[in-house]
Amino acid sequence: MDRYERILDAMFDSVVAVDEAGSLVAMNRAAEELFGYRRESAIGERLDKLLIPEQYRERHRAGFSLLVETGDSPILNSRMEVQGLRSDGTEIPVELT
Repeated sequence: MDRYERILDAMFDSVVAVDEAGSLVAMNRAAEELFGYRRESAIGERLDKLLIPEQYRERHRAGFSLLVETGDSPILNSRMEVQGLRSDGTEIPVELT
């Protein structure tokens, strides 16, 4: 485990990071516990298919595409409450920043 991973794992907040294609590139221990996925199986998977409930995926894809294309998004530098999806299919409230 490198220094970056140790720092992420020490955090109490859940952290997931994605690349420009929307695939998970990092997930800390708190996120593993919250969403019910082992990072080894989640890394490389698309965020929208893994952690976002189906009824919100299209909206997420549109917003993510806007961010990638323009570098801007209405949710940057803000907090919002959204629904997340656990590995067992249950929806949970999460705060997105």
